[in-house]
Amino acid sequence: MLIFFYKNDGRKLKQIITWLLKSWAATKIRRLNYAQSYTLHDNKIQKVEEKVVLVEYTPENEKKVESLLKKSEINEWKIV
Repeated sequence: MLIFFYKNDGRKLKQIITWLLKSWAATKIRRLNYAQSYTLHDNKIQKVEEKVVLVEYTPENEKKVESLLKKSEINEWKIV
C-alpha cells in the first residue's frame, strides 16, 4: 500500500485516481477528505487542507504506480 497527500483540488485528484485504476496499476484507492496540515512559517501558523490517498496495488505493479505518480507531478509518497 502507498500513501500520499494531495492539495485540495478534487477535480485533478479524480483524474489521477481514474488514471491509476484504468491503467490497471492500482487495485483499490481510498480518498480521505479534509486532512489539515499545520506548519510554522515566519512565526505564523499556516493551515492547509489536503486529501489523503491510499493506493493498494499488487507487488508486481509497484514500479508502475510509482512511475504514474511521478508523471502526475506527485513527488512525495510513502510505501506502508
